[in-house]
Amino acid sequence: MEFHTLSKKKLEDKVVKLRTEASDLLFDIRSGDTGQLNDYREAKRDLARALTILKEKELGIKRKVVEKKPVEKKTATKKVAKKTIKKIKTNGKEKSSK
Repeated sequence: MEFHTLSKKKLEDKVVKLRTEASDLLFDIRSGDTGQLNDYREAKRDLARALTILKEKELGIKRKVVEKKPVEKKTATKKVAKKTIKKIKTNGKEKSSK
């Protein structure tokens, strides 16, 4: 969620909502529902982001918003690829030369 675009009032409302959500999820976790753990962690992170941006707005700090670029996956080098192919051909057993 992009909190930078929200007004101060909407940000305060969002903080209240996120605190309630985190509290409810923590209650669920403590009562034995461990499936909610990732949602709780995400709610805590969102709450921290919202509080940080709210504080920045109160102090008059202007932050330059930078868009994240997608990360490109690196391909294996030729050396690693040859080693992997060699392992596959020898059924996972590496032969040592003496």
